[in-house]
Amino acid sequence: MITQNRDADKETPLSPSSRTKTWGRKTLNRETDRDGTLSPSSKTKTMGRKSIVPGEASPASKSMTLGGMTLGRSRRRSEVMAITEFTDVRPEGLTRMEVNQLMTRELRLRDGCKNMLRLINKDAKHIAQRTEIKAQLASIHKNVTRLHAELQKINMQTALTCRCESLEISPFPMIALALKETVQADDLEENLNEFIESHYHEPREKLEKPIETLCAARESARLAGAHDGLAGIKAIQNYFWHLQRAEHRFFQEDRCRNAVFQWYDAFEGHPITKKSLKLEKASMLYNFAALSTQIACKADRNTSAGLEEAIQHLQSAAGTLQYIREESSLKTSVSTDLSRSSLSTLSTLMLAQAQECIWYLSQKNGRAANKDWQPDGGEAAAVAGWYSSVRESLRQPLASSMPKTWIDMVCFKEVYYRGIADWYVGVLEMAAGDRAKKISGVAKVYRASIVLKGCLGKWRKTMENDPEFADLIEDHLGLTQQVLENLDKSIVESITDKLDRIPAVTGKAMRWATARPDAIINHDHPDLFAALGPVYFFNAMCALVERRSHHLTHTEETGFGITLSGGNPVRVSDVAYNGSAADTGVMCGDYVIEVDGVDVRGQVAHEVEAIFNKAAATTKEVSIVVVVNYDMQNFEELINPEMPTAAAERVDTLSMPSQWHRMPGAGVAFNLAGKSPFKLDLVEA
Repeated sequence: MITQNRDADKETPLSPSSRTKTWGRKTLNRETDRDGTLSPSSKTKTMGRKSIVPGEASPASKSMTLGGMTLGRSRRRSEVMAITEFTDVRPEGLTRMEVNQLMTRELRLRDGCKNMLRLINKDAKHIAQRTEIKAQLASIHKNVTRLHAELQKINMQTALTCRCESLEISPFPMIALALKETVQADDLEENLNEFIESHYHEPREKLEKPIETLCAARESARLAGAHDGLAGIKAIQNYFWHLQRAEHRFFQEDRCRNAVFQWYDAFEGHPITKKSLKLEKASMLYNFAALSTQIACKADRNTSAGLEEAIQHLQSAAGTLQYIREESSLKTSVSTDLSRSSLSTLSTLMLAQAQECIWYLSQKNGRAANKDWQPDGGEAAAVAGWYSSVRESLRQPLASSMPKTWIDMVCFKEVYYRGIADWYVGVLEMAAGDRAKKISGVAKVYRASIVLKGCLGKWRKTMENDPEFADLIEDHLGLTQQVLENLDKSIVESITDKLDRIPAVTGKAMRWATARPDAIINHDHPDLFAALGPVYFFNAMCALVERRSHHLTHTEETGFGITLSGGNPVRVSDVAYNGSAADTGVMCGDYVIEVDGVDVRGQVAHEVEAIFNKAAATTKEVSIVVVVNYDMQNFEELINPEMPTAAAERVDTLSMPSQWHRMPGAGVAFNLAGKSPFKLDLVEA
């Protein structure tokens, strides 16, 4: 866990003798030892990130501690160099979380070395030190490169593992996304309890169980990858829906400022820490999409039911990724996997794979209905068009972070489906009676043989883990060569120069893959925090200024002395100037949330008045709890159009006189304490 000294960013005061003036960056005079190292008494100002030094932070040092390492400014340069003298990182065989933690360490070490380079002067006596730091930076860069390569291997193994878990190996490989990693939010429960006490003025015991439920749901969603596929999907759905409800209660405009969420980039392993709930929601939705792709890869795609299941999950993943990209409240570019360009590319990739499953499903259904059924080349061209869109949409930084095998697979599949589209359309055109059609058909079959032959050779070199798909390419290549062998060689040679003039097959499909985010968006989930009251009133944006309790006594003249209106909750619209409510401090604009121990947050005026009338007929006394919400007072008539009615009994109010009479020898004053502006207490000054 990272602990940071709050005074770490404050500037060290300067003595008059140590001040220097430089152009550009601010630099303080540093006293150096004879060997050129910085002395402990030297005072420096680091511009940018803090340096990394070992050991524990002393009370006087301004530092940040990460495990056994300390980031600070008032340390010897030799100590900083000591922490960078480490062996090379060997990440083979580590888990994703372990690789992410090593990546965090290397990035912090890199930042520390860069800070040291900025601190050390470029004069002759520091050349050796700068050379040593640069050597350490080169070593750190190698370690970061190794960790990136290991993350790419882990991402590649995700799809391979999902595929091997199926009942039978499917004839075509697919790409499955890996889940983002996050750390436990140990302080989330305490932060929410503190917010309830400070913002809502409620005891933490009132919502202790809902908060525990929310934290347990997050932990279950964090470990969704360890569950069965559908169980993990439900865990993420459950937490996200709870989070949607809790956002308005606690996290609007980052009101719950102490709640911090940390996630790791799925492709680069960089840690991202934000106080905003946007990162938490976007990361959970990304994991929902990633888990959906894994379920699609595990489906038995040798059957029609398995192909349909894969299509539904891939379309759901594509819709969820598009929802993250388009939803205004989730726009964030803090990491590679959540950038808008990356989300667009990954969403298109899922739709391409869904269209590929639709292609194989149409073959199974067609051959089951008719043995002589032949596939349509336009359907294959539609799949090639999707993969072409994926290739064209690849942008940095995703292009360099995505496993190279994935990029090669996208390119090979585009070429393969272009080839079989030419094959199926070419065979149909060769059987036509028109001579031009026959020539076009022969040209397309010849082009298909060239394309498939090149694709087969490259696939076998780069995709050794998927020999089944190579066999599929080889089967189609054999068919094209068999047709060309039966033709006259002069015909084949004559069309070689005409291949560029033959148009590509246009993609068309009876069923197109479409993005469907319904599985994560459409829901009717109960509100864990319904006990707080209606969300339009009791939310993080509406500040409840105070909470007060009042004990009212019923009298024959004024009743309880208040007038109520609206509802959810009811508002004190008027206070009698000589009633019990005015004497106890009830004011216009207060909102009643409790009457004689009964929670009335969700009731309207006539329901609360019934409680007052019952108390007036029996005990003649009533206890109320009110809150003040200045943000809602100006919109009360818009939200609650119900006309005000008197509570308990009709209250006789003092009408405004047409003219105020000044008493002889005295002035006129008004006592406005706790009174409505239309019920003034006229007193003699």
